[in-house]
Amino acid sequence: MKLIKAAVRSEKFDEVSLALQNIGIEYFMFKDGHRIDKADIHQVSYRGRTMNAAVSAEIVDIEMVIVDSDVQEAVACIKEAAYTGLPGDGKIFILPVDNTLDI
Repeated sequence: MKLIKAAVRSEKFDEVSLALQNIGIEYFMFKDGHRIDKADIHQVSYRGRTMNAAVSAEIVDIEMVIVDSDVQEAVACIKEAAYTGLPGDGKIFILPVDNTLDI
């Protein structure tokens, strides 16, 4: 099994969610967040001092644990649904899951 973590633009979340449901992935966790990138940092002057300021972009973090045979399809689905062609479309991380426990 693998843990897929994807950070996508918040405006693309509905498309990603629907695309995942269309391929049979109906359970995943998500949370809202903010991203700060090097490209988003710029200098501003405040009271005669120059400082770095960052502009954050809204993102949604999506997490799911799926069987190995479904990983490539899920990753392709996320990439296609989240793609805008602009920098900052998101990241996908794939991690091994050795064991799961029910609470």
